[in-house]
Amino acid sequence: CMRQSIEDFLKSKKIVLVGYSENNKKFGNYIFKELNLRGFEVAVVSKSIDSIEGNECFKNLKSAINISESLLICTKPEQTKLLLEEAIQNNYKYIWLQQGAENEEIIEFIKKNDIKAVYGKCILMYAEPVKSFHRFHRGISKLMKTY
Repeated sequence: CMRQSIEDFLKSKKIVLVGYSENNKKFGNYIFKELNLRGFEVAVVSKSIDSIEGNECFKNLKSAINISESLLICTKPEQTKLLLEEAIQNNYKYIWLQQGAENEEIIEFIKKNDIKAVYGKCILMYAEPVKSFHRFHRGISKLMKTY
């Protein structure tokens, strides 16, 4: 069930993130900053960025598995399927596809391969403390029974 997958993912305060960009306006960068502010330790996997604020980035998912079994993917759907396959090969147990990282083909792939993944949800509505417009959006989602 999706709710259990969300709880399992958030149990660890350590997360591996794919989707941080050299472009500071990308949502992966915003998520990185927000999760750090909320007390999470976020390790970034990037082939093009060596370090962020003095923290070394990992070049692939294999090299980051010792940090956490929780993987947050904030990429375009074209990249997501390959990342899911790599995540499975490297034994990531908890996977979250940030809204926009998935499409119908990827959701079908998740179901077909029985991958326990969160998708169609924004992590910032669930990672406490939830604040600003994410708190408002969470309230609306609860009212609409989509939370």
